[in-house]
Amino acid sequence: MLIGRATGLIQKCVLWSARGRWRHFGVWTVLMASIIMVAFSALMHHVEMQEQHLPRQHSMTNNNTWLNLANQLSQTIAQRKKYELEEENIKAQLKLLQDNKSFECGRFSFVCETRKGTVQYAKIPELATVDLEQYRSSEIETWRFKVLY
Repeated sequence: MLIGRATGLIQKCVLWSARGRWRHFGVWTVLMASIIMVAFSALMHHVEMQEQHLPRQHSMTNNNTWLNLANQLSQTIAQRKKYELEEENIKAQLKLLQDNKSFECGRFSFVCETRKGTVQYAKIPELATVDLEQYRSSEIETWRFKVLY
């Protein structure tokens, strides 16, 4: 609603300027108003695209238990990310100490294992006409948690 009103205001500015109502501003007013309108239109498009991806079927913002659990999950994810960064930093230091080679010391081992990459079936021309759905395993359910603000 607010975006629609702002767009209307910008369009009126452009029209007023084009009709000469703001003659002392001249071409610069039209140019600036046009630039603002284009930028605002792009922003509106971006916001609308973001809103399309938000699930709106279940709104439970008033449920304190849900909000508390979501907050706990958010904090846990933040802690995990912190520890993942710390883990990567320590691994990098260990790799430097052992010249990027597998190593064993005391009760610890740090081993480099290499595996083959995944097969990119889309790039195999012979499979372009083959229906691969019959070879697909059963579906996997995943849940994604996202902090919105």
